[in-house]
Amino acid sequence: MSRALRLATGLAALTLAGCDAVSPSASYATDFLSRMAEPVQAAVATSPYAKVIGPCTFERGLKDSCALSTLPFLGQETNTATIDQIMQRVVVSHPWMATRFRQVLESQPTALLQMFRSTTAVIIGSKVRPSFYYPLTGAIYLDPEDLWLTQAERATINMDPDFRSGFGSELQFRAIWRYVKDNDYAYPFYPDDFTGSRSIDDIRIPLGRLLAHELAHAGDFAPPAGLATLSREQTAVEAINAQSGQWISDRLTGSKPLTSATWLNLAQVLYANKTPTTVEKGYTPAQAGELLANDRAADAYGYFTQFEDLAMITEEILSWCFYGIQRDFATSNRPNGGDFVVGWGVRGRIAEPQVEDAARFVTGELLPGVSLESCYASLPEPVMMRSGATWTDNLDPNGSGASAKAGSLTRPGDSLPPGVAVQP
Repeated sequence: MSRALRLATGLAALTLAGCDAVSPSASYATDFLSRMAEPVQAAVATSPYAKVIGPCTFERGLKDSCALSTLPFLGQETNTATIDQIMQRVVVSHPWMATRFRQVLESQPTALLQMFRSTTAVIIGSKVRPSFYYPLTGAIYLDPEDLWLTQAERATINMDPDFRSGFGSELQFRAIWRYVKDNDYAYPFYPDDFTGSRSIDDIRIPLGRLLAHELAHAGDFAPPAGLATLSREQTAVEAINAQSGQWISDRLTGSKPLTSATWLNLAQVLYANKTPTTVEKGYTPAQAGELLANDRAADAYGYFTQFEDLAMITEEILSWCFYGIQRDFATSNRPNGGDFVVGWGVRGRIAEPQVEDAARFVTGELLPGVSLESCYASLPEPVMMRSGATWTDNLDPNGSGASAKAGSLTRPGDSLPPGVAVQP
């Protein structure tokens, strides 16, 4: 088996590692993608790629990649991505998704749009859950949960719980997170029984944050600096394979590695449902947090793979640069009901010197030519949370204001990572 084919098979198998606690296998990954397959239509009927995006990202995506002569990376065609160019690479299961996606793109910073240059396509489908990047096709697949505005639109979406919800249940702690602004959640949460509507402003930040994460994966495997030199005779996965060793996460790990062996193992329990050891079952929330306090990871999910390490760093720093919001990260208990209690936590960990240093390297590679110096200069100092206080009370980590604002309650997604892990 050729090295390119081995990588293709490995990526297909392990990109979706951990689903339902099944051992990673190419057949299982194929089944996962098959279950998400559904009729799709081009967002722009006149796009030169309208007839090939669906087949290249589903039918061919089950076992192979299309040649870049058929569906190239966007960055092979332009140095400056526009919304029109991005929309020519979009396919959707329902027309409203294309309308909403364009509206959200029109609300995003130009710098975020440039990150689409490392993708071949964007697939938005009612069965996609959770969102993910798929190296075999070079495309991102988006869960439309962050797109709907009306209840009629919401009714077309798969609302099954995220399959990772129960992972790590034998541990004493959870790794939790949220985005905040002015000591409150940065954007609203809409429970299953919500019956109202939303505006573009309501979905702009959560979808933008998700895009920063998934597009970071795309840029990692297909670094922007090398897009112009890729041969169109290659498939997407052959082009990705050819840059192995020069992926941005390879270079980040080589120069600034994570050092907590304990957390590298704990992450497999939390995010791949690996059975924990007796020692791992014994860690309290406070102990778990202290084990990573002096390391370089922005978030526990970064220990899962080098790719999630890069994506979490990117997501957090760009959320501050683009939207002025900060990320809270903590280790907490596992309550059967009620609020989480923080064992260890911090707001704005991205400003820790070694984390910020990694972020500067990553954003320099993912966004060449884009100056973020003013953003880095404005980063607030990290603030430690109050151990023993609830997650809600820690919306004000200094405890100097109201313990929580109206509508600020623990949310189900606070303990789930963004998308499915990418592993070669």
